[in-house]
Amino acid sequence: MQKILWLLLILSLVVASCGSKPTTGTAAERQATFTLILNDVQARADAHADLKPASLGDRLQIGGQAQSGADSRACLDLQPEGTVVRIGPNTLFTLEALETDTASPFARLQLLVGQIWVILAAGRLEVETPYGLAAVRGSYLSVAFDEAQGMVVTCLEGHCSLTNEAGSVDLTDGQASSIVQPEEPPTPPVEMDEEQYQAWQAASPEAADLLEPQATDEPRYTPDGQLIPSEAVGPLNSRPLEFELTNNCPAPAPQAGDWRWQFERLSDANGSGFVETIVIPSGQTYSGVLPPGQYIITDWFADGQQHGPQITDSDMGRLQVQNCPNGEIQPVNPPPSSQPR
Repeated sequence: MQKILWLLLILSLVVASCGSKPTTGTAAERQATFTLILNDVQARADAHADLKPASLGDRLQIGGQAQSGADSRACLDLQPEGTVVRIGPNTLFTLEALETDTASPFARLQLLVGQIWVILAAGRLEVETPYGLAAVRGSYLSVAFDEAQGMVVTCLEGHCSLTNEAGSVDLTDGQASSIVQPEEPPTPPVEMDEEQYQAWQAASPEAADLLEPQATDEPRYTPDGQLIPSEAVGPLNSRPLEFELTNNCPAPAPQAGDWRWQFERLSDANGSGFVETIVIPSGQTYSGVLPPGQYIITDWFADGQQHGPQITDSDMGRLQVQNCPNGEIQPVNPPPSSQPR
């Protein structure tokens, strides 16, 4: 078994989240900030700005839009309360409202196509589509929409609702409803199906505690090859994969260039696999979080030098690397038993 990427894994036992910690204080400004961008995500800061590639730390103002391409995802963090909006592939939405009252925060999104998942920390959030209006007061809501299949809402936990001019339904833990045609009322609440639970599992690390993890009897090992006692392992891949990658090659210099990482999630009981490719220019850091699962990880530099592929499990630890890829791989705080490559 190749050892290269195992040397990069740092056991942190930290459950990852794409939302940053809420800001305290009564004077805190409400903000909608990108905290995770994977692959092709475009955004316009407000209604008058041009659509351009989104970057970590970019903010949406009222009238701002975000659009994700195929195999692309993003995370929008609403502060100071800490609400998280996860954005699925092929999704387009507009930020319609972001009220400044931090004591009772309110936000509204207009979903034109695609799917989003909302993890509400406080207040109320609404998602409007051409077919109806979904709302959540607490605390886990997903909304999917396209004109061919209509509007589908799931309420993983808490109190949600779905409304249009033809009617309204209330939803609670593990319930779903849909609007097939714009002139039709929402369907009566039904139990979420397995596919909907799997979508939450794949999209939202925050929901891990609400979903039944997959158990395993397979032996597990630390990066230096030590067997982990079965009672200390816990459910297989129940934690998200958090990573922080720094390309510290100086620029300009002969070693400067893009560092590419590919995370391929293997298909399993939690849903179908996907591939995330990340490009890190010289002198920059990229951090994020991926859903729980087993991954094939490969990285390569501009000159073609490649490390991997290596299979790893998301709950083996936090992946944190600071390196100039044309030099030796130098993990941050490597385990004492790690040997140089």
